[in-house]
Amino acid sequence: RDAAGRRAAQRPPRRPRRRGWGGTMMVRPDARASGAAGLMLALLCCASTGSAAYQTNDFVPLARRGQFHGTRTHWHDTLGRHCPRFGVDRIVSLPVPKPVGWQNGSDYKISFSVAKERFLTGWLPIMGPGMVEPPVISVFFTYSGDTIHSVTAQLYPLPEGFKEENKEFVQAYMDKDSWPKNVLVHYMWEEEVDVDVNMGLLFLLASGLLFSAAAALSSLGSYSKKLSS
Repeated sequence: RDAAGRRAAQRPPRRPRRRGWGGTMMVRPDARASGAAGLMLALLCCASTGSAAYQTNDFVPLARRGQFHGTRTHWHDTLGRHCPRFGVDRIVSLPVPKPVGWQNGSDYKISFSVAKERFLTGWLPIMGPGMVEPPVISVFFTYSGDTIHSVTAQLYPLPEGFKEENKEFVQAYMDKDSWPKNVLVHYMWEEEVDVDVNMGLLFLLASGLLFSAAAALSSLGSYSKKLSS
């Protein structure tokens, strides 16, 4: 007995089985399953953040930059009250601060970036020696559903009625020492009708079937007349 007791005392204790919460066995997750789940989560996140859907009256991001003396400024984001609203025609007065290095008598052109540089306009001259009155920048959008399709920008002369009612605005704009320059920007929207390709194909298929049925009935009638004769 003493020898058996000594052997039992020298035997190392048995390691307890590892258990988790509630007495259940803790199982290490499969690395492949966790990797697949992580990939699916990443794809879902990208899909949710990559879409740029707008609703009516939503702000559309707008940035501007200038060009003068052969140099171009950086992009500057505009405030929400100066940005276009999705599907809404409106006119805003966009302030343009005096750029660093500006010299009187120089030409100044402006360009816009819409929807985080998804659309870029050309360069529009809004100041210069040959300019006799402030221009109006017309930014024209085409869209359908919740998506913008195109953006174009042009210059138009200031309406005569506006010039008569806002003489101080015109004088401040034409004053070479008065800054910032408030540029009138007219946002206009035109909705395009989407063409449903699937419905078009279905219509063509139905038309083809009707035409084939009519041709078959006509042939059958002609053949029946020949048999009767």
